[in-house]
Amino acid sequence: MDDDRPRFEFRVWGDRSDAAARVASLGIHEGTSHGVETYLVSRSGAGVNPKIRDGVLDVKVLAGVSGRLERWQVLLKAPFPVPAAVLGGALGVHLPDLERDAYTAAALRDDVVGPHPDLAAIEVGKARDRFAVAGCCAEVTDVAVAGGSVVTVALESADDEALGAACRLLGLDGRENVSYPRFLRRVLGWERFDRVGGGGEAWDARSSAS
Repeated sequence: MDDDRPRFEFRVWGDRSDAAARVASLGIHEGTSHGVETYLVSRSGAGVNPKIRDGVLDVKVLAGVSGRLERWQVLLKAPFPVPAAVLGGALGVHLPDLERDAYTAAALRDDVVGPHPDLAAIEVGKARDRFAVAGCCAEVTDVAVAGGSVVTVALESADDEALGAACRLLGLDGRENVSYPRFLRRVLGWERFDRVGGGGEAWDARSSAS
């Protein structure tokens, strides 16, 4: 799911038993990856998705919706150090005058995001299995975040009709579509867990066990 073209996405959380099993049974397994990424989450909204991954500031923006499907497109993929001039747009918030012309990943996290009242840096570990399902990209990912773990299942395609059909095939009708920035806002307490598929049930169970 690293294609730079604008693509429609649908993601649910907290579901190992049904949607994940259907992806595994109906899809073609295409690979496994592991890694840690740092998401830079904004209190002001979930329409910008910046993260630090593999030495790059990777930013997607929500470009539109089709029904329950969200269309995301790449805004920026910039290796560090990143010019200060691009950071306000990349983070989706107003920034004060910055002291440096460019920022390393550590300086961005510690000197820009850390002191800002409307930003948070949160590390996310991912163990991801990738599949092809009904002409769409799919993934089942074990996510480690904030001392707990949760499963997310996602589908992605440039074709909204194909993606809608794949969602129906996997029984995702009626589930809430929750992007990474929206889920992490909920983990931080900036947004409510309030619908099935949004991860609230799994996160509540994780919190009770920790």
